[in-house]
Amino acid sequence: MLLAKDLPKSLWAEAVNTAVYVLNRSGPSGTEEKTPYELFTGRSAHIEKFHIFDEIEEQSDTLHDKPLPDSSKEIEAESAGASAKPVESSTRELRDRSTLKLPVRYAEVNLLEVDAPRSYNEAIQSAEKAHWQEAMQEEMTSLKKNLTWILVKLPAGRKPITNRWVYRIKRKTDGEISRYKARLVVRGFSQREGLDYNETFSPVGRFDTIRLVLSIAANEHLELAQFDVKTAFLNGVIEEEIYMMPPEGFDDNSGRVCKLQKSLYGLKQSPRCWNLRFKQVLLDFKLNESTADPCLFYRNT
Repeated sequence: MLLAKDLPKSLWAEAVNTAVYVLNRSGPSGTEEKTPYELFTGRSAHIEKFHIFDEIEEQSDTLHDKPLPDSSKEIEAESAGASAKPVESSTRELRDRSTLKLPVRYAEVNLLEVDAPRSYNEAIQSAEKAHWQEAMQEEMTSLKKNLTWILVKLPAGRKPITNRWVYRIKRKTDGEISRYKARLVVRGFSQREGLDYNETFSPVGRFDTIRLVLSIAANEHLELAQFDVKTAFLNGVIEEEIYMMPPEGFDDNSGRVCKLQKSLYGLKQSPRCWNLRFKQVLLDFKLNESTADPCLFYRNT
């Protein structure tokens, strides 16, 4: 509906509500020849109230179209007479805004107003420039330590994919800033199927499996442990030959590009690369992969 009427995305909630409203009052329920609204309320839907989405319906002001009663005329006359009295001027003192101080109770709210930059240029031009440069350097150090890429000359006929910096401000529970974080993300939409990637499928654990594990643990009075792999996708090994432009702010002007050795966030095959790497590690620990759920591994004891 938004596309048909060339409306902004900010009206998506209204479009969804309109679609649900219309479907409930016009679509079949699947059980009887009645609409869902009729089955739920027992009343028929008034389709005469429907109108075209984004159409502005003019309504007459019925309140002022009606003649005023005599009592209202008397009040109106009194109001008109009262308005003839002179209005006394205010003697309130005006204060200089530059001398006003923010109350202590608003300090946390003021901290929350600091937004993360949306681009590299915005980051290096912000008041927190030093923090963002430090965060980007930390990310680059981590990527180099992980041997994520090597710098090479771009082969003829190949086109490097692009990337961007994603910035995030992490805060404590009281709203105080705890860390400035920068992550390098590949623009996956610039990848070409069959050249930059082939397969992208990666399995996801079934809810039935999770419920089964929880049930067994509860029944046997066992303790469950969980952990998180930091920057998991960066551990996947790239099988395809992918070239990427150097990150903004870290180009050595040598004309070389980054030939990826490990996966990066944003690559279409990153989930698959991480799953294959994680699976191999578990198999090396002599765990068996379940035939019912590829995300379940077990060991016979």
